[in-house]
Amino acid sequence: MPITSLAAQLKRLEAPQTNLLIHKKKKASFLFDSKEAARLDRDTFYEIGISGLEELKALNPNFASFETTLFDVTSKGFERSMETQETNEKLNYHIRNFLVLLSPYFLIKSSHKAIEWLINRYHIHEFNVDDIMFLILPYHETMQFARMLQLIPIQEQVGTWHWLYNVKREGVPLSKIALLNRTAKDMSFLKFVANMPIDAIKIHGNKAHSLATLYGFYCTTVIGGLEYSETITEIHISHLLPSLMAGLSSTVPDFTASTYMIIASLSTKACLGEKILHGLFNKICKVEHKKLYSETTLILVLLCQSSLKKVSLPEAALKKLASTDWLLSSLTTLSKQNILIIPFVVCLLRSAIKLVIQGGEELKPFVQSLLNQLQLDNSDAQEIFNCLLEEFNEECEESILCWYSTLVRELEKSFPNVFDVTASRALSAKGSKGAVALETLLGVNISRNDLYEKLVHTNEDVRVSAIKHITKHLEPEQLGWLRQSLLERFKDDSYRVVKMLLSMPQPLINSLSPEGLFENLIVVISKFSFHLVILKNAISMLMSMVTPENLSAFVLAALPEILPIIKHKVLKDIDIPEFCSFFSTIKRSDEEADPGKIVWSVLAREGVLPPIDNIFTAFEKSLLFTNNSRYWFAMSLMVANSIPAKPDPTRVKKIVNFLLDYLKCHKMCVENDGELLNENTICQCLNKSKERLPVEGALYALTVLTSKTLNTQKHLKSPWFDFNSKGNIFTLFVYKVIHEGIQSQKKQIKKAFSKTQIIFLKNHFPNVETQINFLLNALIYDSSLGQKCISLIEDIIRNDESLLSTLIKQDSAVVPALMMLLGSKDEPVRTGVINIIQIITGSLANEFYRPLLDELAAFAIELKLDHEQIVIFAYSHLSPVKEISSMLSTSKRESFRQVLTTLLSTITSVSTPMYIKAKLLQILEFVQSEELFYELLPLAMELLNETKTLSEVESTVLSFILKRFNPQIINCVNEPKIWDFLAKGFSDHRMQMDDSEAGKKICPAAVLMNQISRDLFENMPEPKMENQEKLLCLIITNITDSENAQVISACASLFKRIAIDCKILVSLLYPMITVQAPLLAEKKGLRPRLRKSIAAIPSLEILESLEWKKGVCLLEMTQNKKKLTSINLLLPVLFNILKKCLQFEEQGPVEYNKQLVLSSILHCCERLTEKSENIVLSQETLHVDLVVDCLRASHNPQTHHHALLTLTYIAHLIPEQVLHNIMAIFTFIGSSVLRQDDAYSFQIIAKVIDTIIPVLIKTSSHQELELSVCNVIRVFVAALLDVPEHRRIPVMRKLMVTLEDGKYLWIFLLLVFESQVLRPTTQSTELSNFGLQENTVLPKKLDIALQICGEFPPPVILLTCHKLLLHVSALPNNKDDKNVQKVKDNLILSIFNVNDNTGKQLRHYKYTLVMFMSYLLSSNTFVLQIAELAEDESESLEGLFEVILEQNLIYIRSVLKQVELSSGQPTAKYWKAVLNQTYDILDKINALLPTAMFLRVVKSLMNNELEAIRRKAIELLGWRLQQPRPVPTEVLIGLLKPLRLCLDTISPQEVSQDVQLTQQTALLAMKLMARHLAHIYKDEFKMVLVKLSGIISLEFPPNWALIGSLVLCIGELTTALKAHSLFQLQVFMPAIIKQLQNHRKEEGNELLLLSIVTSVQKIVDCLVLFISPYIDSLLYELSLLSAKFSGEQQESPKSHLVQKLKMIRQKLSSETPNRVLVPAVSTCFTKLIKHNAFSGVSPLMSILSESITSSSDLTVEMTNFFLTALQFRANFPELPLDQIESVETPVISSLTVMVLKLSEAAFRPLYHKLYDWAVRNTDQTERAITFYRLSGKIAESLKNLFNLFAGIFVANCSELLEQIISSKQKEECYAVFEGEFGEEKTCLLLDCILKTLLTIFTYDSQNFITKERFNNLVHPLVNQLENEVGGVEMWKERCEKLLTPCIAQMSTSTSDDSLWKQLNNQVLLKTRHEKSHVRLAALRTICKLAEKLGEDFLPLLPETVPCLAELLEDDEEEVEKECQRVVNEMEVILGEPIQKYF
Repeated sequence: MPITSLAAQLKRLEAPQTNLLIHKKKKASFLFDSKEAARLDRDTFYEIGISGLEELKALNPNFASFETTLFDVTSKGFERSMETQETNEKLNYHIRNFLVLLSPYFLIKSSHKAIEWLINRYHIHEFNVDDIMFLILPYHETMQFARMLQLIPIQEQVGTWHWLYNVKREGVPLSKIALLNRTAKDMSFLKFVANMPIDAIKIHGNKAHSLATLYGFYCTTVIGGLEYSETITEIHISHLLPSLMAGLSSTVPDFTASTYMIIASLSTKACLGEKILHGLFNKICKVEHKKLYSETTLILVLLCQSSLKKVSLPEAALKKLASTDWLLSSLTTLSKQNILIIPFVVCLLRSAIKLVIQGGEELKPFVQSLLNQLQLDNSDAQEIFNCLLEEFNEECEESILCWYSTLVRELEKSFPNVFDVTASRALSAKGSKGAVALETLLGVNISRNDLYEKLVHTNEDVRVSAIKHITKHLEPEQLGWLRQSLLERFKDDSYRVVKMLLSMPQPLINSLSPEGLFENLIVVISKFSFHLVILKNAISMLMSMVTPENLSAFVLAALPEILPIIKHKVLKDIDIPEFCSFFSTIKRSDEEADPGKIVWSVLAREGVLPPIDNIFTAFEKSLLFTNNSRYWFAMSLMVANSIPAKPDPTRVKKIVNFLLDYLKCHKMCVENDGELLNENTICQCLNKSKERLPVEGALYALTVLTSKTLNTQKHLKSPWFDFNSKGNIFTLFVYKVIHEGIQSQKKQIKKAFSKTQIIFLKNHFPNVETQINFLLNALIYDSSLGQKCISLIEDIIRNDESLLSTLIKQDSAVVPALMMLLGSKDEPVRTGVINIIQIITGSLANEFYRPLLDELAAFAIELKLDHEQIVIFAYSHLSPVKEISSMLSTSKRESFRQVLTTLLSTITSVSTPMYIKAKLLQILEFVQSEELFYELLPLAMELLNETKTLSEVESTVLSFILKRFNPQIINCVNEPKIWDFLAKGFSDHRMQMDDSEAGKKICPAAVLMNQISRDLFENMPEPKMENQEKLLCLIITNITDSENAQVISACASLFKRIAIDCKILVSLLYPMITVQAPLLAEKKGLRPRLRKSIAAIPSLEILESLEWKKGVCLLEMTQNKKKLTSINLLLPVLFNILKKCLQFEEQGPVEYNKQLVLSSILHCCERLTEKSENIVLSQETLHVDLVVDCLRASHNPQTHHHALLTLTYIAHLIPEQVLHNIMAIFTFIGSSVLRQDDAYSFQIIAKVIDTIIPVLIKTSSHQELELSVCNVIRVFVAALLDVPEHRRIPVMRKLMVTLEDGKYLWIFLLLVFESQVLRPTTQSTELSNFGLQENTVLPKKLDIALQICGEFPPPVILLTCHKLLLHVSALPNNKDDKNVQKVKDNLILSIFNVNDNTGKQLRHYKYTLVMFMSYLLSSNTFVLQIAELAEDESESLEGLFEVILEQNLIYIRSVLKQVELSSGQPTAKYWKAVLNQTYDILDKINALLPTAMFLRVVKSLMNNELEAIRRKAIELLGWRLQQPRPVPTEVLIGLLKPLRLCLDTISPQEVSQDVQLTQQTALLAMKLMARHLAHIYKDEFKMVLVKLSGIISLEFPPNWALIGSLVLCIGELTTALKAHSLFQLQVFMPAIIKQLQNHRKEEGNELLLLSIVTSVQKIVDCLVLFISPYIDSLLYELSLLSAKFSGEQQESPKSHLVQKLKMIRQKLSSETPNRVLVPAVSTCFTKLIKHNAFSGVSPLMSILSESITSSSDLTVEMTNFFLTALQFRANFPELPLDQIESVETPVISSLTVMVLKLSEAAFRPLYHKLYDWAVRNTDQTERAITFYRLSGKIAESLKNLFNLFAGIFVANCSELLEQIISSKQKEECYAVFEGEFGEEKTCLLLDCILKTLLTIFTYDSQNFITKERFNNLVHPLVNQLENEVGGVEMWKERCEKLLTPCIAQMSTSTSDDSLWKQLNNQVLLKTRHEKSHVRLAALRTICKLAEKLGEDFLPLLPETVPCLAELLEDDEEEVEKECQRVVNEMEVILGEPIQKYF
């Protein structure tokens, strides 16, 4: 019963305490189910609570205070509903304190026990809701929060926490977004959250540090709320300020840190007032947490950054900060992190200066420290200068003024440039505060601006005078901001200006910035070294300023100028500091000595130069040095002489990089033929370095570096060089520099370094073998050394043949190194290696590696082509596999086995470098065996045991070894070492190996798992099952806790590959069932009965056990696995695991486990039913109850999905068990899954419906079925609006279709009506007042129902309407009607219970029903369905229409009666509305009636006076005529007259748009009427055609839409009238062609063009034999249109137009007689050529081609036309070839089509005529091109038949070929053709001839080539091998594709071997041609000849071999290689070796 208003009032007045005294069958509980809790007594709950309290006391002793209050034994009898208000308030106080104290421990089990007691005894879930929310809100994302929330009585609309109602109802955690949204909107909730930490700290006291979760919740929630708020108001700040102040004052660092974060967020979102900022500053500055000093500084900086106004600190806060010792260091740290601290610094400075001016002397040191200690940049200094000038007060005391002035001056010295800019800007504003401050503090005069302008003046004299003025009149302290300008003048280009600057008094110079002055003086030395005075003064100044730090830059700057310094004794009178040893030594040197010797001796002296690191720093720091060649040379001298005796690798690498950069300089030169630098040549090089960079500097530095880093004796021990060692890497560094020099493009530099290389190798390597070893090792290690290195090795070996035997001995590393280099990706390197191998094999050396080298030499070509061939070679020769070794001879097998042993020992040797091992393993990648794997296993274990990260090379070695674990070595798995290796490999998850295939890092475990293939797993040795289980257990153990996604992915792939017996899985999963953990029953304090009830409850600790985790991991890997056997053994274990999951008290942690198990169960069932095994799955095997329990116990949607899928599948197997739970299943679907918005849920629902509904229908009787269906549908209707919008229709349609194809759709609709009436979605006044109109929007539920109805066919809808009418008729008219008691139909009462609902609801229900029917019958979907029905289908609905009308009339009669009875009563309006709806239903049914009646109504409407109505009537007529229904012609013809009246209005006079629309509509209707009636009423429609023909021929320009309608109508009339329309053909056909011509060129009006073409198509279809007078014009327009749209795709909008044009062309070609078509085509062709419309020829020729059907079509006119068309090339020789071909190609194609229709007798004279036409006029050689193009096309079509006619042109071919080659020999390349395209035409003619001959020869089967023809063709053809007309590239292509195949094929066209010999000799002559590419072409032609002749070529070998022998020794390498290839190929062709002939 619905709740009345009185009941609602009583409910609100009800006190909550009264409910507590009622005994219920359910009781609120946090730990137990409500029913189970009701069964437990109070003592049980008390024991649970006490045990929880005892555990809490161990965590926090403060809980002990509650033993005597909340947990006292007397509390068991306490009932708060009976206590006073004072007692309850005291109780609430204790409860609040307890819950707040419990906050950090809410998630642990002990707190749950204590809460259980409080809920049971004190009902805190009802009385202490706010306190509970305080406790649980920090854990809002946990399932414990959701569980507790369900206990709280939250109402939907009222209450503080009403917004959590939906969360409670869904039973899910509260999302963070929802929480933050609420915080942003609800200020009371924001205040609640803000006060939480304050209250908690008060209660926790000294334990407040344990509230980390609460502080995190407080921080994130407040910050999120602020971020989600659109604006920050004062209410926000007022609620937050108390907690912020408390947080800043708190002794808990976490609380303070949270407060900092909130303040930071607040400052970015709101503009804080000055008062609030001062309060925050005072609090922040008092924070004493040492851990938060940096954060304190950062928050102060942020507050100053965020403020829009000038911020100042309160006095107390400033003094507090000034007294700290951490502030400045924190600011420095923040500044280094690129944080903008200057706003806070300025704030500090501003506040401090104000206090200092007011007398705060104690702050002066703070201000000075602030400016001195902070690292400021120019922008920061600018802000500080501005602040100092703005805050200056000229009325301050004298002492403060002096301090202020000193402060500014010190800052000015640090930032002179910035000060200059600031001062200039301030002084420019006369009288400004800044100008006054500058004048007062520094005595600055405005006239200084004039000096500044003079200093930067363009006139040299003005600049000099300004410096003179400064020298005479200004003191150092008066310079001020002019200092920077003076410094800049040192860079002046005028020596006078610089000289004047250097002559300034020393005090002035000393006042300048020392760093800037030093740098500028170095520039002076560089610019004016030629000026002795300037040089001396500059060096003197520099000497006075030099320090050990800048000494390197000074020496580097002076060294290029050292010669004039020595020559002019510049240093004589200069005092030199002691640390300047370089200058002092030069000063003390012999004045008479040679300057070069002095410089050389000084540089060579130890300790004279600065340290090398300082030299590099000075050089790299200055652009002057790095951009000037003189300093590069000076740098090389200094570096060479400052290298320490034992340099470390870092310094050596730095020197090497410098030298490499040195050698890349484009100004490089050789001064002394590359000789080493010495005392005699240094002067020359120093002078030269000012222009060019001498290479001698690099050579000198390299020589010194070599002498100090390399040791000769250290390379003698091993042939392998470990470049990770210090000595070897030095050697490599030096050689790289030499290599860079050798690669120089300058011959002199290359020559110099070549000498150096020879010296380097001789001096540092004792013998040639060591040199070769070093070079090979270096090239293997560093591939960038490349071709030069391998070429050097080749030269060394070639020059010393005695060395060859040594190099191929067993202990030599040369051959293994060469094998490694054969794997290089650099082809020149591989080529060089092959050359070395060929040198060795060409000698007599016969040592250990000789057999291997011989095989390598034989494999040379493949090795050159591909770097991976060496791996294949190693496999095919070194593999110990029997299949490979058996292919070798015994001697080779033993030799290669020893080689493999040697290589393997090299890999396993400790002394072998790792990069060598990697290269060897790469080569031996496919060489595998068990013995090899055993040998490599220790190396793998060593690398796996490495604790440090592996290098790239080490990871490569490990990868190659791991990949050897494959089926080939599976038999060794039983060895313990292998299992140790696998265990170590599977456990190594470090991402340290390179995956070359994927291009990313990979771990060893993943590599090893990828190696386990299906074959490996299946071929495990015996005991097979145990080994497989052991392997899987090992893998699962190692990935269980792995977080490496790559390992998990590799494991998943492994499980997909292998096939597993489920016996193994059962064994591995069984521990999940048996695993144990401490149970609740073992806890003390529980009674035996409770212990028994809880004993079966597993602990959550089980989930953390290894057994459980391994089982879960295994389920993840196998849940969808297909390759399983013995699956039936797995199901019991899976159900046992599922049962154990359901036994857990808290289901949240095992949700994922249940999903895995359910998925596995479903998969097993599917696999079992797919197999043909006869396995019976019984109820005992498939526990349906467990699956249903999953639905009930879980709140997780994914678990629901899995359970439902499993249930649906089980329903197929045991339907009776599922039927017992059917309503539970559907109720759950309606309340949960149906509301999910995902495709997966939709599939679940569909499967459930498909499975369970048929079971329901099958097992129920009719009456029971209707009631059951009603109950099921009601579930779906209740959730209708909650179903996602795009899922509603598919779900409901699925349900209705499954329920016997919509048979019960009427029940669904009635339940929707009932739901709308009793639970309306909107308060619709229309429904209330019964005034719903047609244009009113339907309520949501009804609209959905209407859409669902649209998914069903008309029979179902009509049947549904009939059922609805029956149902509404069966309902009583009124609630108080006597018939109410008579309604006893259970179905009717089940749908809408008349007895329980009010009369108003009954009326609404019935009105909704009839109103919906009205909508349904007029819905677009239904009307279209009816219209699309076929005639027989429509007739089948006649009975339904009849019964609906009958029932509707019955109900109308009933309603009329009620209208009469209710007249004057309140219900009168209702019955009238119902009556209107019933009439409306009747009207809409009539609209679906037959056409005859409809036509009579339309006729009357067409006579209406209003234009719009007439047009609408015509539209309706057109709509009806378009339907595929029979139309009564006798009725329809009556509408012709009104339509003709509409057409009469078309005239030249302008009419309104409405009239035009009516005319267009009338034309459309006329077209449709003609389709129906014109064949019957010909005379009437002939008059219409006369009318329309007259309109279309008028000259007035009607709109395009009207033209389109006109031509379409004419076309339709022509189609309908056929020959009866001929009398008007001469009227409308010219007009239509004219329209086609007018609109052909227009763009964007394709619709009109389509209309015209459509009309033309219809006319052509029916009158094609009568349009000959217009065919010329029509063909022309069609050709142009077809060409225009020829490129359109099928999917393009214009494809319809293209298709229609094609159909017209086909019709014309097939129906038009040739006597008419050929002249028309000829005329059209001439017209197209005349107008240059070449693209139109192709469509025109296609028409002609399709018209040719037999040889009779060949007429004189046809022949003349083709000759005329073929003459096109000759007539227009000046046109480009592509345009000519666009015309000629379709003509040739058309002529070819005709040829295929001719007989031999008809074709021969035609072809002779074509030949005569082509050759009789020698002046028109273009005809020859056309002829041979045509002949080639005909030959391709006729194949061998063409040879009957081809003999006619053989002589002409020979003549033309001779003419072409003779013109080439005479160097008259264009003698065959003249003009612009002469050469192209010659090439084209040649190609056409060759192609024609090639086609003839290819298809010849009758020996076409006679001796005469052979003699004619052989010489011209073979001579073409040297004819390069068109260029070499075109010649190569011609030879490859035409000439060579033609010559070769020519040999097959004759059986005369003498002719073969002659042909072969002619080609062989060309092999001796002077041009190599001609020889190549001839060689390939010989090969092709041999290929064609096969064994017949053997007699030709004797004369061929000498030529081949010559070519094998050809000067061109390419010819030599090609000849070798040809010889090999000929051996294959001929079947015998021909090498023996050489």
